[in-house]
Amino acid sequence: MNNRYLWFFQRGQKLLSEGRSSDARVAFLNAAKCLYEMAKTAPDVSSSREWIGRAERLLAIAEKLEEESPASGTGTLKKARAKAGEDHSGFSPQSSKSSSLPSSSEEEGENGESRWELSEIPDITFDDIAGLEPVKRLMRERVLYPLHHPEIAAAYHRSVGTGVVMFGPPGTGKTMMAKAIAGELRIPFFSVQSSSILSKWVGDSEQNIRQLFEEARDKAPSVLFFDECEALLGKRGEDSSPAMSRIIPEFLAQLDGVSKDSKGLLLIGATNRPWDLDPAMTRTGRFGEKIYIPLPDAAAREFLLRKKLQDLPGAADLDLALIVEKTEGFSGADINGLIYRIIDPVFARAVECGTAQPVTQSDVEAAFELSHPSVTKEELARYEEYIKEISK
Repeated sequence: MNNRYLWFFQRGQKLLSEGRSSDARVAFLNAAKCLYEMAKTAPDVSSSREWIGRAERLLAIAEKLEEESPASGTGTLKKARAKAGEDHSGFSPQSSKSSSLPSSSEEEGENGESRWELSEIPDITFDDIAGLEPVKRLMRERVLYPLHHPEIAAAYHRSVGTGVVMFGPPGTGKTMMAKAIAGELRIPFFSVQSSSILSKWVGDSEQNIRQLFEEARDKAPSVLFFDECEALLGKRGEDSSPAMSRIIPEFLAQLDGVSKDSKGLLLIGATNRPWDLDPAMTRTGRFGEKIYIPLPDAAAREFLLRKKLQDLPGAADLDLALIVEKTEGFSGADINGLIYRIIDPVFARAVECGTAQPVTQSDVEAAFELSHPSVTKEELARYEEYIKEISK
């Protein structure tokens, strides 16, 4: 969602600089809608309020532009507000179903489309991902090569279709890496949210799992991506709910079916808490490959910052090396947040003045006052400990 927001926001800036106020207004309204959607699933109340506040500032700017286009009415924004759970007294996060997978009570679309969301083939590849070269090399050897060269893979007893768990701190690009794998292979990408599989009705969750795997096999070769997979594949124990005691055996049965006859179905899980996964899920033949996605190193941070800043007025005069140094310990998501805090006030000045305003080093320093690494040293130490555990 962050990428969609940034795309609309930057498009609005470009259209405004070209004097296309009406089109720019539509782009800003879409950017505001993205922010409201982001606020629904924000990790904390502070982030929710920040995104709501940014959306309101965009709406205020849009009101200064030309009359509203019929193609993007205020009704759209009212719906976005409602979904975000906003009221006049402030923001209160509410739980909601993910749009990736409908609940079992939803029917197929009127045109007969799948009741599971099947995205288009992602338009990103490894070239769009900053750094992580060892991870990319491992992904090519373990995932891409067997799917691209099945005959050679068979000769070396490498399965065509496998299970991979990517783990690491939040905001390090695990979802983007999964999409890039599908983009490299030019195959469909199923995005699965655990909350959309789970159901309070007995038998519904298991049926959802079976139907999901059936359709994924029909579309194979394809990528089946489980975000925050610990919620669906967590450890079983005395405190486990009855639902989980039914879901995990069904999931294991489906995984074993993929292992015996994958038909090019690639399973990828992403988690910030790999130690919470059920051991039965992560053995060889299931989600057996465990790949750590670390925080971006200096080269990766420079790639991200250069890509985000390069087209901004005044960006050429910024001390990029200093920004790279000061973002040590930042995740990719933290860097995106920093960029938003740099751009927002400059953009507001440009709208108020009616002319483009350059980004200055003082804008960068002001943004750093509000931006800090979201991953603690203690959390990083926990990942290092886990890596040692699985390497024994």
